[in-house]
Formats: sequence, C-alpha cells, structure tokens
Amino acid sequence: MPAARSDLGLAKRETLILAVIQTCNIERHDSLDMHYYKRQGAIEVVDITSVQCLVGRIKDQDWWAIIDRSGSLARATFDLD
Repeated sequence: MPAARSDLGLAKRETLILAVIQTCNIERHDSLDMHYYKRQGAIEVVDITSVQCLVGRIKDQDWWAIIDRSGSLARATFDLD
C-alpha cells in the first residue's frame, strides 16, 4: 500500500527516488585499506540526493570485500614519464 502524502509530509503528489542502505559490520582491513565483513547490519531508507558515493562488494573466500573508490585508491594516477 502506498504511503499517504500526509504520512510523508507532502502537500501535493510528488515522485520520490529513495535508496536502501545496509550497514556492514567491518571486522578487518588490509594494507590497501580494503575493508572486509561477514555480517550485515541495519537497513535505512534515504532520499537519493543524500547519497555521496556508491560502493560495491566482491566475495573473497568467506569474506565480503568492499570496493570503495572514494578512498586512497581512488586518488591513484598514471604518469607516462
């Protein structure tokens, strides 16, 4: 059932784009500042305009590694000289 406009504090009908964010319980990280987890935490629904960056994940044996290009690896450069 759709939420009523009054439930969301909207004066008129409006299109909203929401994102679902799930926290991760980081248990270890390596020398490249890659973070690893096995368990996920709480879920939060937010307005998409509050999202600053997106991350991915990849399975590494029994762990999930977070692929985050906003950290120190994102600032890597390539120089032909």
